[in-house]
Amino acid sequence: MNAISYDLLEKYPSIAKDYLGVEVDTGQIVPLNKFVSLYESNKLATTLQTNFHFRADEKDNLLSLIQDKSLIIISGKAGVGKSRIAIECYQQYTKENNKYKAYCIFNKETGLFDDIKSYFSDSGDFLIFVDDANRISGFKYIVQLLQTKRSDQNFKIIVTVRDYALDEVKKICQSVDYGEIPIDPFSGEEIKNFLQVEFKINNHLYLDRIVDIAQGNPRLAVMAAQVAKDSNTLKSIRDVSELYDQYYSSIKSDLDALEDKGILKVAGIIAFFRSVDRTNNNLMSNIQRILGITTEDFWKASKTLHNMEVLDMFENEVVKISDQILSTYLFYLVFFKEKLIDFSILINDNDLFPQYKQRLIDAINPILNTFNFDEIKIIMKSPVNDAWNKMQEKSESDFLQLIDVFWFLKPTETLTYINDKISSIESQDIIFNDIKFEANSNRSLPKFLSTLSLFLEKDQLNMSLELFLKYAKKRLLNTPKILHCFIDGYGFRPDSYSCGYHVQHAVINKLLEYGRSGSNEYFTRLFIAVAKNYLHTHFSSTKPGRTPTIIIVKFNLLASQSLFELRHNMLKYLFDLYENEKYQKYILKLLLSYTQSDSNISVSGIIENDSSAILSFLNNSLDAHNLYHCIVVQQYLSLLKRFDIPVDNDLKMQFQSPNYVLYDLLTNKLERVGLKLSQDAYKKYKKKKIAKLTSSYSEENYDMLFHQILEILEILKTIEDHYKRQINQHILSILEELASRNPDILYEVVRHYLEQGDYLEIDPSFVVSKLLSSMDIARVFSILSTPEYPSKNKWLFSYYQHLPINDIQPKDISALYDLYKKSEYKYFINDINDIDYLLKYESIQKGFIVDIVQIIIKRTSISPEFTRLLSLMFFSHAKINKTLNSVFSGKFNLLEDAYIIAIDLDNRHVDYDGKTLSTILDNDHTFIGRYLEDQFTKKEHLIRHDDSRDYSFIWLRNDYVDIMQRVTSIVFEKDRNNQCLGCYELFYNKDVDPKTDSSISNKQDSYLLKEIEFKSDKNDYMRFLFSAIAGFQLQRKLIFYKAFLDKNKEFDDFKNLPFEPTASSLSGSAVPMWQGKIDFYKEITQILCGSITLLNHREFIEQEITCMRNQIQREEKKDFTEE
Repeated sequence: MNAISYDLLEKYPSIAKDYLGVEVDTGQIVPLNKFVSLYESNKLATTLQTNFHFRADEKDNLLSLIQDKSLIIISGKAGVGKSRIAIECYQQYTKENNKYKAYCIFNKETGLFDDIKSYFSDSGDFLIFVDDANRISGFKYIVQLLQTKRSDQNFKIIVTVRDYALDEVKKICQSVDYGEIPIDPFSGEEIKNFLQVEFKINNHLYLDRIVDIAQGNPRLAVMAAQVAKDSNTLKSIRDVSELYDQYYSSIKSDLDALEDKGILKVAGIIAFFRSVDRTNNNLMSNIQRILGITTEDFWKASKTLHNMEVLDMFENEVVKISDQILSTYLFYLVFFKEKLIDFSILINDNDLFPQYKQRLIDAINPILNTFNFDEIKIIMKSPVNDAWNKMQEKSESDFLQLIDVFWFLKPTETLTYINDKISSIESQDIIFNDIKFEANSNRSLPKFLSTLSLFLEKDQLNMSLELFLKYAKKRLLNTPKILHCFIDGYGFRPDSYSCGYHVQHAVINKLLEYGRSGSNEYFTRLFIAVAKNYLHTHFSSTKPGRTPTIIIVKFNLLASQSLFELRHNMLKYLFDLYENEKYQKYILKLLLSYTQSDSNISVSGIIENDSSAILSFLNNSLDAHNLYHCIVVQQYLSLLKRFDIPVDNDLKMQFQSPNYVLYDLLTNKLERVGLKLSQDAYKKYKKKKIAKLTSSYSEENYDMLFHQILEILEILKTIEDHYKRQINQHILSILEELASRNPDILYEVVRHYLEQGDYLEIDPSFVVSKLLSSMDIARVFSILSTPEYPSKNKWLFSYYQHLPINDIQPKDISALYDLYKKSEYKYFINDINDIDYLLKYESIQKGFIVDIVQIIIKRTSISPEFTRLLSLMFFSHAKINKTLNSVFSGKFNLLEDAYIIAIDLDNRHVDYDGKTLSTILDNDHTFIGRYLEDQFTKKEHLIRHDDSRDYSFIWLRNDYVDIMQRVTSIVFEKDRNNQCLGCYELFYNKDVDPKTDSSISNKQDSYLLKEIEFKSDKNDYMRFLFSAIAGFQLQRKLIFYKAFLDKNKEFDDFKNLPFEPTASSLSGSAVPMWQGKIDFYKEITQILCGSITLLNHREFIEQEITCMRNQIQREEKKDFTEE
């Protein structure tokens, strides 16, 4: 009888429960509705009974994983919605697969083994949801269901785990095939979208405030939205202390029920430090002093808070509060509301401030933004007052840190201090033209100015600006940074609308005051530069996000009467200043920038409001005959058209001077978009338009046309436009049309143009080729060589480049020699595709190219820029590169000289694939030595990244062994002398694909194995070889360690071998990297099995593995503490 009852309980527990009333259930395996009820009894849980929003991709991926895998891990930070998406997919999957028996595991911190046997011993299909798997002590038994299941059973297990415990759960699951999906917090935009859909809240000020409050937490977003909607005032969600009290009322009640304020103090101090590591003795000493408790009591309290899910604990060594909102609330509760810890200790304790200044800022900023600002200030004011004078007397550096944090508590004193500092600065005596009126954030202002732009209250703002301009007057060379501060510090914010843009009004009014109607040039130019930015309608700003992130907020200005007045004042003053000639070019440039700012000018209503003042100015103050003015007007009208803002067509017609019509023809890039033409079709269309313009032109017309283009190019220099290349292409189109229509006129046009000095700097290649193809070469040479003009040599080079081979005379060869000897570098043909013309001269006079190379080498000794001409020969797609053997026959020393000179100039691009080097080695295999010695003379110490050449070609050569022995010998010697690091690795391609490059990898392996076989006792040499081998893929490099041990079993020699690459990169957590190393070392231990002569070796490797496992523990702790 006993045996039967035992079998029933052990083998058929569900029968024992259902028919005999023997209870083995602890209530941890429950249906979904029961799980939801138990889950929401948790004080900090976000409700699961909401509509499912967003995460469509994650949902699809998760359903796909459930279909394909037996176990799925959902990971993410606390509160991101892991359980919500798991339940959403759980419900959908069971609905579509109703044969599954579905259960949820809810942790009650009791044994789970018996429950598992009871519920999952029957046959059938089971879907199991395990929430917070790392907190369930019997989770491994759930995973074992997949390993021990019978043929009549099938299990699907969905698991959630917080990110810090992911590796722990993955270790438990490593024996089964699992899928993984990470869940990120809701973004600010998703929270906004949720509020717009569910609560019909569309005001961006409300949305931004609720996003700040919620910090990705949907439940808090709902609560804040409800308060805002009920009261319909933004003020109702400024101080959200009641909201937090309500949200955390249950956990607060539980903490109060403990009747131990010490536990709450522990929570508050952890909230301040963000994370606490038990092994950090300095930190623990500080905490003991602050709290007046022992380390043991602190960790006892921490475990209580961990069990209450107030904080997270890692390996009983590190604690942190993952929920930043809860962390803010607890800090507020302990230091401000209940004042369990005196706030002053965070400032006056020398071990805490300024060392933990940033932690203090991170802790109090959300307090100030979330709770009653005035009450918080009152609490902080007294300790700050006490610290103020003490710190000012003790250390100015520490005092500046105090100001940086608490300037708002002592505004007058802070401004007084800044004023005194500025007064002590001597004024700079500089040349005005040296001042740069362009904002630059890369240059830094003195630390004592860092808080000035934070004084934005109306009564303080004026003083702040006065001080800033006082500093600007004394430090004119800092104008770029000063401008950056006006734009970034005092610039527009997303909430500027709610404050009536009063800060920007104050800035502009103050600059106008100091500018004195243009009589003060410095402040007037400063105003113009600031106005250029303030006239944008689209901006971006930054604000703190969830620690340690920064949120970049992009926003459009909201139109208001106050904004219209601000812009009207700026425009009116700019247009008044235009009467002063010295400011005209800056104002025109500002207007042109306004028209070209694309996304920065994007609000139609604001642009339309600006238009009345701008159109009036354009109509009354600009000259329709001035090309620059026409460009400004037409681009502004295009801007209005883009925003469908109606405008009288008369202005457009008025500002179309002949020069502007030509400018538009040559530069209009937007025309193609309007015509909806492809690039090729548009080129044909453009050529037709140009042909239509010039079809009846005489020689005189072309002269006038070229001078019009010259004026256009001069204007484009003034406005820093980028159309020169486009215009040059159209000049060639103009000449192309003429060449096809009348070559004789082309001849006269070019002759007359060159007599005037090649003022457009036309590319001669096309023109010369057309002239040579249509008329006598003597006539062509005459018009190119007779006039005196700066770029004559450039045109003559082009002449010799295009001169037909049958027309080349000895005098041409002689003249070309002279050009190479005497011409300035800028007039040389300097293009890979054009250098091949030298081959036709080589075919007429053997040795011509050798002579030219000798000339160039001689000139490089005086002007290194000529080296570029040599490097053109060494690009593999140049025709001349394919003829090096024949061209330099008998002169290979010269080729080697040229090669060394060329790579000394540009080692990264010249002959990057090594084909030319291989050609040289075909004729002189010892050249590899000279090449390498030259590389090592460039720098005292070379690293592998100094050379990007692909050396695979060496392994494809028949003499690769000889070449590599020379390489190895030289690089080894340099390595021993500490002249290089990792350079030998360059000769072994670690990315070799065995399928396509097996011959390379096989040759490399063969070479290295022979070196090991015959030189395994050469310790330094083996370390050198294995420095390259260590970078190979795991299975490949094991071959070489085994080969070494076959020949050399000396422990010290083995221990000194490199086992890891000399350099590696890392992104994200270092844990996978260390685990990969452990996997390799484990493979090494397999080589060491079965031989007592290798026991020391094995012990060494096992010790290394132990050290790496310890490192993994440190990295996991680091990952846990870092957000």
